[in-house]
Amino acid sequence: MTRPRLSAIALALVAGSATAQQQFTRIAKTGEQAPGFPAGWLLDRFGSGDGDISDGVAAFGATAAFNGERLEAIYASSGGVLTRLAVTGMTAPNGTVFTSFGDVSVDDGRVAFNANGPTGLFAAPAGGGALETILDLSSPVVATSGRTIASVSTLNTSGDLTIIGASDTPLGRDGIYLVDANQPGQLTAVMESAVPIPQLGGDTLQSLGRPFIRDGRMIFEGEAQDDAALFADFDDGLGLRLLARQGEAAPGGRGAYRFLGGTSIDGDLAAFEADVEVGPRESIDLAMVYDNATDEFEVVAETGDRPYGSSRILNSIFDISIRGGTVLFDSNDASFRRGVYVARDGRVVKVIEEGDLLDGGMVDRASVGDGGSIDLDDTVVFAATLVNDDQGTYTSAVRFPCSDVDYAFPFGVISQADVADFVSRFFENDRYVARLAAPADVVSQADVAEFVNRFFIGCPAI
Repeated sequence: MTRPRLSAIALALVAGSATAQQQFTRIAKTGEQAPGFPAGWLLDRFGSGDGDISDGVAAFGATAAFNGERLEAIYASSGGVLTRLAVTGMTAPNGTVFTSFGDVSVDDGRVAFNANGPTGLFAAPAGGGALETILDLSSPVVATSGRTIASVSTLNTSGDLTIIGASDTPLGRDGIYLVDANQPGQLTAVMESAVPIPQLGGDTLQSLGRPFIRDGRMIFEGEAQDDAALFADFDDGLGLRLLARQGEAAPGGRGAYRFLGGTSIDGDLAAFEADVEVGPRESIDLAMVYDNATDEFEVVAETGDRPYGSSRILNSIFDISIRGGTVLFDSNDASFRRGVYVARDGRVVKVIEEGDLLDGGMVDRASVGDGGSIDLDDTVVFAATLVNDDQGTYTSAVRFPCSDVDYAFPFGVISQADVADFVSRFFENDRYVARLAAPADVVSQADVAEFVNRFFIGCPAI
């Protein structure tokens, strides 16, 4: 029997490639009726990507418009239902009026958000209901350090704990603080700028980055002139400790850290972005994971990688999240074309890129938020702007290329029959697939496996 030609296999795979790509679900899009508003109020504008998702609940901020009037709102999507939780002009539980909104954070079916007025931090059930106050900022609050806090820039919530990035008055110095639902009104200082930091040998920091907390574990970065440091507390009794610092050698002999940021944490795994010096005036970006259980660092993506499903080469890496071992991040290529990607088990995979087709249009920009934009089932939430200026918030249940284990089912050893069976799960009754298993043929399983992965078929249910 004649050996099947690569072109024949290619035709079979291309025929199914449309169903093999990442699948997207629209949560909301500009021009649609705005939930919670009278008829005629349309969704008008979305955030740049700072949405959050947890346990199937996605939350984000959007603007609704009618006859030239615009109002900001906080929305949550659960079970396919989009619910408005708060809107500007609404009276907060502390008697102030919402004038604008900041961060959102989702945990256990509850959506927390930062509201200006000044008002404070509030939360509501994802399906709608009465607002609860996390922190009342209708008047300045004195932290345990003695600083008076008047404004909050970022927040993230998990269980009874909410971690915030805030500045004091009147000096505007940065700080990281904890709010505990069991200690209402108390603002506990975690770290503050312009204060000697024991983990840095008494050195101080000028600014502190966006903090992230999950299940009692926290992570954040700080900066000073010619200095940057990464801190984490894994809730293991060792307290807050230094994970990495500018000037230290990055793992794998890649050079010294020049910048640290974009942090997220999940269990014993902490993810962050690192800019690493590899030569005079030359550096690369790394997406890194620290495993507290093994005290080891791993590079999961870096400048120069070409993701599965993409023809582009990663350049910069930022906006990192981690959940269940999967790392989500934004990246630009050398031409500053932006995309959203995931990394796991040594594989980097495209979710969506500038120039892709989405929801009837071409993507002009897609981005995710820091820290919490990926769920345990690898569903990611992202904001997208199309070339026609339509905007929307979308989710994608990411599919990864398969490992050798998947190809070896059910015999434990990779064979031509395994590869044919694997491919046939996607292309039933395809005569080209049947020819892969013909007894007299010689087909390299490694070549076929790589070929299938390049078309991003993903793993079938077995």
